[in-house]
Amino acid sequence: MGGYPGGPHYRQGICIKEEGDYLAADIKNTRIYDFGNDFEAIYYRLGWGHTSNTEQKFKRSPRGCSSDYERNRKRNIQKARSKIRRIIKSYNLDRFVSLTFAENQQNIKEADHEFRKFMKRLARRFKDLKYVGVREFQDRGAVHYHLAVNQYIKQKQLAELWGQGFVWIEKKTNGQDHLINYLCKYLTKDAGDERLKGLHLYFCSQGLKISYEDKYFNSSNGMFEYLEETHGQKLKGKRILHFQEGQVIWIG
Repeated sequence: MGGYPGGPHYRQGICIKEEGDYLAADIKNTRIYDFGNDFEAIYYRLGWGHTSNTEQKFKRSPRGCSSDYERNRKRNIQKARSKIRRIIKSYNLDRFVSLTFAENQQNIKEADHEFRKFMKRLARRFKDLKYVGVREFQDRGAVHYHLAVNQYIKQKQLAELWGQGFVWIEKKTNGQDHLINYLCKYLTKDAGDERLKGLHLYFCSQGLKISYEDKYFNSSNGMFEYLEETHGQKLKGKRILHFQEGQVIWIG
């Protein structure tokens, strides 16, 4: 696709992210997510696969201790943002929840322990509950949590089950994209905090599956033509923003 480096490109139809050059077998090079109301497609120019050098071994560094930590951190933030978006879209999460500690709880290990116990209690009460959530640090340094969930829960019930302090729940009537933006904003805001080093950047329900279709195209234009041919009606009237490779993109 054309355009100037780092600049946005607009096209009716589909959200595209072009990844960098990967050493991979030329098998499939496009992953397409269909969320019903919109799409996401990731196009790898060289496809993906396994290197043929099976004797080459790589020693993994402990989590958070890689010599390429900063580069990996940025990549992990991008992956986490994409995963949050896909979970919210796939499972139709539309309620925004905030959980705050009354005490000035700054110990992440202890806070996460209480959060996981709360989510187990919540899942026992609401059997079909699905969620994705992130941490945020308040100005006082305390940990609190923001979640997207798929069910209505009375605030009184939520407070009783949390039992640690203030809770809030609301339905985001201005659409899922705003809910996605909220969670991704909090994730990005504190992702560089040293207390998060070596920890996962988000939480989610166990066993979540996000469906996708893997295809091969000679070019990203070939992918556009395929999507417009197979899903043309769904794609009408959408403004699509495409950035140069390596940057996160969303459907407008």
